Amino acid sequence: MQPEKPTASLGLRPTGSYAQFGVERAKGQGGDIRPEASSGAMRQGRLRTLENLTAVGRRFSSWIQVCWIRETSKSCRTPTLQDQGWPPLPYTISNQWKNMSKALTSAGHSLVAVQDNLIDVVWTDRPERPSTQLRTLGLEYTGVSWQDKITTLRGKMTERKISWFVVTALDEIAWLFNLRGADIHYNPVFFAYAIVGMNSIRIECIFFMSEFFPLASIPAVRLFVDLKRLSDPVVRDHLQLDSSSLAELSVQTFPYESVFTELQAICAALGPKDKVWICDKASCALTQVVPKAHRTLIPYTPLCLSKAVKNATEIKGMKMAHIKDAVALCELFAWLEKEIPNGNVTEISAADKAEELRSQQKDFVGLSFPTISSVGPNGAIIHYRPLPETNRTLTVNEAYLIDSGAQYIDGTTDVTRTVHFGTPSAFEKVNRFVVGKMGLTYRLQRPDLL
Repeated sequence: MQPEKPTASLGLRPTGSYAQFGVERAKGQGGDIRPEASSGAMRQGRLRTLENLTAVGRRFSSWIQVCWIRETSKSCRTPTLQDQGWPPLPYTISNQWKNMSKALTSAGHSLVAVQDNLIDVVWTDRPERPSTQLRTLGLEYTGVSWQDKITTLRGKMTERKISWFVVTALDEIAWLFNLRGADIHYNPVFFAYAIVGMNSIRIECIFFMSEFFPLASIPAVRLFVDLKRLSDPVVRDHLQLDSSSLAELSVQTFPYESVFTELQAICAALGPKDKVWICDKASCALTQVVPKAHRTLIPYTPLCLSKAVKNATEIKGMKMAHIKDAVALCELFAWLEKEIPNGNVTEISAADKAEELRSQQKDFVGLSFPTISSVGPNGAIIHYRPLPETNRTLTVNEAYLIDSGAQYIDGTTDVTRTVHFGTPSAFEKVNRFVVGKMGLTYRLQRPDLL
């Protein structure tokens, strides 16, 4: 008798795919692209470079996963992985599902989707998903209203004959509606979905049902809202939730979990030629809701590309954010220069002081990532984070590296500095020279990145 074909069970759950803040990410607004020099062919070239680098990284990561799955599956002899509770991947990206399925098939296995997330079955004490207060960004920070962004987006949809666009990336939703949150540490985003039609907008957020309107009496705005989240009159006015507006620019809000049923309803009413845009990085579960005949997968959405090209107001905000950050760092280095000889400054206390000084700057929101504060040999550890058991004291005899940044309302920063508060050794000087030479050589070979 032939052994039963092993089957990998994959749990799926609704989720908004998280993307760092693109070029306007937690790693710095425009850190990889300098919009003030971005125009014409140069700007397009840099966008293509950004896309190519991102694609290479994703392909390499997927390739490693596929190789691991294929090789481990070849040696798998269990009767049925599903029966043994094969760990699900609740946030599986659509294109990753395709790659993993292909790898398993070549090894004699199959990947089967299950509707329930198996992790939820055993994770009984799972904490509630964060639902922080939303913040609005006015034109003094964005330069463009969310209504104008919707209009521009619909222009792109018209060009490609797209009827609906399902927005799953959290940074794209925050950028589109000029809203910010704090649901994810160090990132100004909030859990949400958005579905934009040619004549209507739907947002699926983490809301608790507070009111229900029968279908026959649905007003211009359909609300199922967490009152603590949208209780601020400024937020309500920003989205025009309590005022009449053009029907095509009215925003309806629904419970976060209802994105599946709403999308199913939309797809059920699609005409033969209607197309739905959805990013190929969206969850496999959500992607499969859209029938293949109507599904148009895109690697880079119009929102992703639009927010990568900063307008004059955003460029000004980026510059101001870095000026404020520079002031804080100058104050930090002056403090370190004074205190280090006393022998009472550690990696942790230096990181805390950097945050304290940044918090005194205008429009400070929080850090953009955990501060990498390292001295001596700890500076050679990639993404080092000082802990009580590794915390070293800063001295005038060792180099100090600090990689830190902050979220400001008008921009995000990520700054790395290596300094020495004494006399560097010959060995330290040689190494610093080699690193600088390598960086300069790379930039001279790639002038398109300058």
